[in-house]
Amino acid sequence: MRSALIIAGMIILLISNYSHAESWGTIWDRFLDEPRAEIIPGTSSEGTERRYIRLKSGIVIDQIRKGTDVSSHPWDTSGLGAVMCTWETYVEVKAGLSACQTEKYADVLKDLDQALDMINDFVVANSLSPVAKSQLEADIEERTKHALESQPSNSACPHQELVILFADRLIAMPADEFWKSVEKMLSVPRPPVMNPCL
Repeated sequence: MRSALIIAGMIILLISNYSHAESWGTIWDRFLDEPRAEIIPGTSSEGTERRYIRLKSGIVIDQIRKGTDVSSHPWDTSGLGAVMCTWETYVEVKAGLSACQTEKYADVLKDLDQALDMINDFVVANSLSPVAKSQLEADIEERTKHALESQPSNSACPHQELVILFADRLIAMPADEFWKSVEKMLSVPRPPVMNPCL
């Protein structure tokens, strides 16, 4: 009977620790009391404090604290894809194809524009740091402009092998398959993060 009470007390203590996890002064602290959020304490390879914050949306934040310095490394383990990785990829491809200035990829560019518009809305709605859609659009425009200015005249897309490969894959992919992949990625509200990336 006594051992059962001891075990019960330990369980209550563990639950209490998870429910009242210590704030480490990062933007991720807001999730510490989120229902179903799991806080997993540990130690880094260097012997410093380490913990994982696992959110119900599938985002896992790996945090290491050294004194007052905290590094946070969020990962998307939802299986839906890291939203910011996809955003960066689409922007890179859009900029590269725009620099190529060929009609062959006109439809791909239209699809990328529409997909980026959808992703921008998702980022604005779910980003932990406030960001305006106009900021994201300006970033895309600036990177596209830079690609155009960097492109030699009368040049057929030099150094754009990966961009062309990606674009050709999109052309070969059924349109509904592409849009289903985008909609699936955006189907679960969660912080947009970069990793894991391609």
